[in-house]
Amino acid sequence: MHDISIIGAGISGLSSAIALKNFPLQIKIFEKNKTFSTLGAGIQLGPNGTRVLSSLGLLDSIIKKSSQPRRLNVFDIQKNKYLCGMKLGSNTVNKYGFPYLTILRSDLHSTLQKNLDKCKNVEVIRGFEMDGLEVLKDRISVIDKKGGNFDSRALIGSDGIHSIVRKLQFKNDSVGANQSTAYRTLIKNDCKSISKHSKDIKIWFGNAFHAITYPVGINNDINVVVVTKQIHHNDFGWSNPCHLNEFFSFFSPYPNSEITKLISVTSEWYKWPIFGCRPIKRTNEMTRGSIILLGDAAHYMKPHLAQGASMALEDSYQLLNFLKCSKFNKQIKWNNIFFDISKKRIRRIHAVQKKSIYNGYIFQWSGILRLLRNFLLRVFGESILDQKWLFKQLH
Repeated sequence: MHDISIIGAGISGLSSAIALKNFPLQIKIFEKNKTFSTLGAGIQLGPNGTRVLSSLGLLDSIIKKSSQPRRLNVFDIQKNKYLCGMKLGSNTVNKYGFPYLTILRSDLHSTLQKNLDKCKNVEVIRGFEMDGLEVLKDRISVIDKKGGNFDSRALIGSDGIHSIVRKLQFKNDSVGANQSTAYRTLIKNDCKSISKHSKDIKIWFGNAFHAITYPVGINNDINVVVVTKQIHHNDFGWSNPCHLNEFFSFFSPYPNSEITKLISVTSEWYKWPIFGCRPIKRTNEMTRGSIILLGDAAHYMKPHLAQGASMALEDSYQLLNFLKCSKFNKQIKWNNIFFDISKKRIRRIHAVQKKSIYNGYIFQWSGILRLLRNFLLRVFGESILDQKWLFKQLH
């Protein structure tokens, strides 16, 4: 029997294993995929996320593969006007102690994975098809579809928004139906239209849609995300190939806009659904006995605050902190540790989920609400954009 099972080898699962690896624990990670996609999806890491990467000893490696945007700028596409902005770069480091980075998901994932490659107490089992969980008094059995059993003292469910662990062991389901659709592409930094985009994060507000661009990786390629109110009732994954024509009608009234010109340079797009989200409220939505959900499995959130990856990393940070206080000369009381982690995390996660939901509405307001939003941003823009409550020191 090993000490702890981790279901899922994404950002949440791998960062959890890194948080645990230096303790006297035997860890097994179970991942359904044999390989991971290298498609160019981008991730934003605010200073709260990079603070965790530093505590895990990974920040220097991540910086080498990241871009460091200079500014965050906001525009109204209907008027093709700049509304407000704030400095990032060295300003973020000076204010919060850690940088604001943008990176390819595949680069972040490969860095986490590489950190575990030589750990003798961590085993990653790929191509694992979980068939069930059996929770007994002294152990938890992970059962695969071939009938094999893997017993451990505790279990972390980090298997994403459609978590099997949550489905099997938790009655709640915080993930709702498809409410909107996001489209993304990666534009290589090899054309003349790229230079003006390569240093900043830019957000364009539209009517029933919004768009975000930011540099990723050492080449400052441009990650583009367009979010629309379109609803697709057919089931599709996070990276379904599609064409620009599926959503270009939102941009066609604004041919002179910078973002319209940028998205027109490529026809290679991918789409994914954005689901409804009910913010987490209680510890029993996150933990039960010696089982805890982390990352999207515990607290799926809409992407409109760019905090999904950072929240998963923060989970690992708290896991590390609470394990430091444990006595390893006795059997670890995982149920107590997981309860304390959940209690610590609930209020903050709830606030981030709510803010993400509200931003989805605010970014796409029309009519009088749009005019009010634009006025407030022009007057109080930097103070509104600077998420001090989110980026400050974790406790």
